[in-house]
Amino acid sequence: MRREGILKLGGYRPEFKNAEDYDLWLRAGRVYRLANVPIPLLRYRFSTSGMTLGKKWQQMLYVQMAVVAFRDPTLSGDELLKSAQEALAKIDREEFLAIVARGTIEELSRLHLWKDALKVLFLFSKQLGFGRSAPLAKDSARLVCSQFLNQR
Repeated sequence: MRREGILKLGGYRPEFKNAEDYDLWLRAGRVYRLANVPIPLLRYRFSTSGMTLGKKWQQMLYVQMAVVAFRDPTLSGDELLKSAQEALAKIDREEFLAIVARGTIEELSRLHLWKDALKVLFLFSKQLGFGRSAPLAKDSARLVCSQFLNQR
């Protein structure tokens, strides 16, 4: 994508913390033809102690803001935040976090990053109730062990 085209769109907007890319892609999609390349060109790197995992629920608020702004670009900052908070209230927080944790643990296990997978399990277990964290721990332990044994 050409830099000047992105700058015409206003570039990244700081009010969409941790969802700036998503907001930018939504705005770019209004003006430019976008497509997914079917072959991965890079692997996203993240840290188990970083913002991407540690503040996943907060990030979802900014994702919702980007969606609301895409649907109605005329909304002011306060209206945008209020609408995003209303959309976020309709999402089951524990279910969302359990899905994120499970997917992250699966990916880390495929990459043979078992220590990081266990860190993610610990991180999310603190945020989830026992009803969600116990099955997640059981599934994660099974997955990590099977991946570890299959590498040998």
